[in-house]
Amino acid sequence: GPYAGQLLMGDMVTGGLKRISLQEVNGQLQGCAFRFSQGFEAGVKSLTEAADGSIYVGCADGIGNWGFPSQKRSGLDKVNWTEGQAFEILSVEAMANGILLNFSQALRAGKGINPTDYLIRQWKYNEEGKATNVKSLNIGATTISEDRKSIFLHLSEMEAGSVLYLRILNPFI
Repeated sequence: GPYAGQLLMGDMVTGGLKRISLQEVNGQLQGCAFRFSQGFEAGVKSLTEAADGSIYVGCADGIGNWGFPSQKRSGLDKVNWTEGQAFEILSVEAMANGILLNFSQALRAGKGINPTDYLIRQWKYNEEGKATNVKSLNIGATTISEDRKSIFLHLSEMEAGSVLYLRILNPFI
């Protein structure tokens, strides 16, 4: 399907599934994580793909330091692929001067092209694993592809080796 070549990961803290898109740059993997699904019985501990393409989701309780506020101690959920495709970001590619967002469907005319539609933060981690030098980045301009399925966000302040956080502030399709 549209996520071929990507990974799914269970999240014990939020109880959902994350979709991971990877990109190889100069021999190193980098990537981004997207919220894929929520609403499971408890924190997601394991995933198994069935022969029919559905996914079984094994859940465990939030006792301990997981942080998932579940009332249940465990659970088993099944995720089935439905027809149709949701509008979402399929992948993000980092460039020297910004990031390229690739969407599952074309943006409607006039949507998603305003730099104020996005919030981007940047930070690095120190040796203790704490975020340092957290700052918001300004989007200088946006450039949309002819098929309207990609948009480039021009960022002049990106620092190599940093984590970028992207949030769409004004949802659009």
